[in-house]
Amino acid sequence: MAISAGCSPRSRAAISDGSLVVPIPPGWHGSMDSGFLGAEPVPVVIAANFALPESAAGCEGAIPKLTRRQAIIRVYDYGTNTLAPAGRPAPVLRPGPARAARDPLRRVRGFEERRTRLAGRTLLVTVSYGALRPPAPTIRRVDRLLAAVRVQR
Repeated sequence: MAISAGCSPRSRAAISDGSLVVPIPPGWHGSMDSGFLGAEPVPVVIAANFALPESAAGCEGAIPKLTRRQAIIRVYDYGTNTLAPAGRPAPVLRPGPARAARDPLRRVRGFEERRTRLAGRTLLVTVSYGALRPPAPTIRRVDRLLAAVRVQR
């Protein structure tokens, strides 16, 4: 797992688990953690359009109460593990529409989850929003970040 940042003003920081590369645009923050598929550890890339507290790092980490314009993206990289639930192949990652989140603490209002295959790797992408109907600029920023996710060969 590595976090890299370029030196030129045009380059952006990125987070990588060694295979998956997630560019972190200005105004976004990212971290790495691991979840599990059975007993197998699975790398999880986390990106948010606000500074992430330490408690948000786990796959079940404490999510702070999100404001209307905030979003947290988690990408679980199952790689080529045959135990991972299959997803549809896609040339780029795209979130679907947010649906009501089941969060008794009301930290998250909208949620989207998608299983997909990107360049032969199985991914689970979750997006948590602070609003059931997030503002269009927030959705566009999430779309742009996910569309930029790449698999290193």
